[in-house]
Amino acid sequence: MIKDLEKSSDGDIVDVSVCIVGAGAAGISLARRLAENGITFCLAEAGGLTFETASQDLYAGDSTGHPIDPREGRYRVFGGSTTQWGGRCAELDAHDFERRPWVAHSGWPIRKADLVPYYEAAKQALNFRQPWVADAALIGKRPPLKAFADGSGDVSLFIWRVASPDRRKTIRRHFKLGYHRNFDLAKAYRDDLSCNPSSFLYLHANFALFAGDPSAGRIRRAHFRSLNGHGLTITARHFVLAASGIENARILLNMEAAFLARINRYDTVGRYFMQHPRGSILRLAATAKQAALLQKTLNNFLRPPRYDIRYEYGFSLSEKAQSSHGLLNASAALQYSAGADSPWAAGRRLRDSLRRGALLSPSNQRDARMLLAGARSILGNVLRKYVTGFELRLANPQIDVVIDLEQEPDRDSRIALADERDATGLRRVTIDWKIGPAERRTARYLAEALARTFAAAGLTEATMPDWLSANRPLTDRDLAGNYHFIGATRMAASPEHGVVDRDCRVFGSANLHVVGASVFPTGGHANPTLTIVALALRLADHLSAAVSAEARPSAGAAVPPDHAAEPVETIAG
Repeated sequence: MIKDLEKSSDGDIVDVSVCIVGAGAAGISLARRLAENGITFCLAEAGGLTFETASQDLYAGDSTGHPIDPREGRYRVFGGSTTQWGGRCAELDAHDFERRPWVAHSGWPIRKADLVPYYEAAKQALNFRQPWVADAALIGKRPPLKAFADGSGDVSLFIWRVASPDRRKTIRRHFKLGYHRNFDLAKAYRDDLSCNPSSFLYLHANFALFAGDPSAGRIRRAHFRSLNGHGLTITARHFVLAASGIENARILLNMEAAFLARINRYDTVGRYFMQHPRGSILRLAATAKQAALLQKTLNNFLRPPRYDIRYEYGFSLSEKAQSSHGLLNASAALQYSAGADSPWAAGRRLRDSLRRGALLSPSNQRDARMLLAGARSILGNVLRKYVTGFELRLANPQIDVVIDLEQEPDRDSRIALADERDATGLRRVTIDWKIGPAERRTARYLAEALARTFAAAGLTEATMPDWLSANRPLTDRDLAGNYHFIGATRMAASPEHGVVDRDCRVFGSANLHVVGASVFPTGGHANPTLTIVALALRLADHLSAAVSAEARPSAGAAVPPDHAAEPVETIAG
C-alpha cells in the first residue's frame, strides 16, 4: 500500500514488525526481501515520486574540509540515487574485508564469504538476469591489451558491469533506439511494494524523532512529518535507518540526548567519513590510430536497451602491489573528450557564438569550415549514440586516466551537526572531509605503473599532473568527491571502533539498525551500490529470523515484552 503523507489526514498510526527509514537502494531491497519472508514493514520515504526542490533543500549543509556540497549526489526521492546513478556494479575484493597492517582502522567484522550468497541475490535485484561471466573469460577476448591481461604486474584489467535498464524484455524494448537510463529500482519495484496489502510505503515522510526507553536502548516509535505539517507514527519491533551515507549519521546525531549518549559513548557516530576521491592521474598523448584502438578496447560504454549487460574495461591496483608498497586499493578508467580542434568543439563554439549574435566573425568561419570537414564523423557518432546507443568514437580526443581511490579511514574526517535547523526541525550537517597522504601516494604509484605499462606496450605517451608529487594541499580540481558517501556509521567488532555490529545493529541499542555505505569500515575502490544491496538483503534475513523468534512467546508470556504496553493498530487517521 502506497500513501502520501502530504495528502493523508494528520495523525496516521501504523504498527508493523519493521520500520525502514529511506527508500533508496538499501531501503527498497530490504523491504522486498522482508515481503518475500512474510514480514510486515513500513517504508518511510522523505521525498515523493519525482524530484522536488523544497524536499532536496533539507540536505543543505556546510563544508569545512576538502570541498563537498551535501546537496549534491543525494536525491530525496523515492528510489534515491538509483534514479540518477550510472549503473556501474562491482564486488569488493576479498582483501578489502581483511585487517591490513598498513591501512589504519582497516578490517571488517565479517568476511567476503559472508556476503557471497547475498552478492548473487543483489545482482538479481539489480537486474542482472544471468550469472556474471568470469573476468578472465572476458579479458581473453581483448587481445590488444595483453600487456595488462596476465594479472602478474602491479596493474591488472578490471571490469565493471552495467545491467539492462528494463526489468522485463519486450520486442518493443528490443527495437527501441538510442541510449536509455540505467536500472531504476523505484520504477522497477514500485508496483511490487504497492501490491503488498500488509505493509506500507509512505511518501513525503520526513524523519522527526525516535521515542522509547533510552535506559534500555529500545525504540518503541518513530515519528515523521510532511513539509505541510501532517504527522505519522510508526510502532515496530525493529527500526532500520537506510537513509544514505550522510543522512544515517545525521539522524543518529539528532537523536534525543539520552539515546545519543548510549549509542555514542565513544564518539564514533559521524566519524571516519570517506568517499572515493576521483581525479585525472594521467593525460595520454596518442596518435589517431592509438586513440582509435584505446576507444575500441577501453571505453565507458553506453547501454543499448537490447543488451542484458554491458562491460566497462579499466584497471585496478593488484593486491600484491598494495601489500608490497603499503598502498590503498584503487581503480582507473579512460575518459575521452573532444579536443579543441575537433568538429564537436567547433560546433559548440559556433552554436554559442551564433546565440550571442556574432554571425560573420573570422572565428565563426574557421569553425564552420572545421564543422563541415568533420560532418562524416559527426553523423557517424550521432548514429552511434542516438540509434545504436553506443559510446562516441572521437578523432584525436583528449584522453585522461581517471582514478577512483579507496580512502584510509581517518577519525577526524567527520560529519557533525551545525546550529541551523531545517524545515522539519532537525539540525543540518557540517562536513569536514579529509584526504590524507596515503591517497596521494597510491594515486602516484598507480599513475607511474600505468605509464610504464602503456609505454612498454607501445600504445601511447603519458604525462602526470603536478599534484601527484607536489607538497601543496589538494584542491577539488585535483581530487573531488564522486558521491559515494562511506563510513560515518561504520561496522566494527566493538563500540570503541564503530557504530554498528556485524549484523548492522547499533551498539547500545536493542532494536535499531543501520544499512548502507555508511556502515562500510573501508570502501575498496568498487562502486558501493551492489554491496549496499547485498548488506540490505543480509540484514533482511537477520531481522526476519528475529521477528519469527519473537512471534514464538515463551511459556507464560502471551505477548512479546517489547510490545506489551503498546497499542496494536494497523492504520488509523
